[in-house]
Order: sequence, then C-alpha cells, then structure tokens
Amino acid sequence: MATLQVREIDDGLYQALKSHAARQHRSLSQQVVRILESNLPDSKHSAVDATEEFLKLSGSWHDDRTAGQIAKEIRSHRKNSARFGADHVVFD
Repeated sequence: MATLQVREIDDGLYQALKSHAARQHRSLSQQVVRILESNLPDSKHSAVDATEEFLKLSGSWHDDRTAGQIAKEIRSHRKNSARFGADHVVFD
C-alpha cells in the first residue's frame, strides 16, 4: 500500500480529525482514509448508482402512468392560439 504524508495542517483541523476518529473507534490514519473513500469517485460504482444519486439531488417524482399517458394528457390540455398567423414561417 502507498503512504500519504500531509503537511501544514491547521492544529484545529488536526484535533477535529483526531476527535472524530476517536468517536468512530478508528485511528487517525483510518479516519482520513475513510473520509477520502467516502468523498472520491469510485470506479466500483455503476452508472445506475450515479443516476440515483443525481436524482436524489435534483428531485424526481413517481407516477404510475406511462410516458405515453402523460404526453396524451399534456396534449389534451393544450389550447389553440391565434397568436401567429398562417403565414408565419417558423410555425407553419
């Protein structure tokens, strides 16, 4: 295994890490490794895990309807508009 040496750590941060490690019944080295593992991307995680994590952050909803049913409902609530004339190039 590789060895990592970190220099010039603030005394307060060092004491906080040490205290946190003690509360978790870990050595300081074990605690730092655990923090790094939990905060760095891991090649073992699948794309499904990444998608689930993204959805947790961005929000989502559950709907028992199919996508087709949802689209049909959206289309049924649309209203025709006379805003653009028949000669409007973009919307013809």
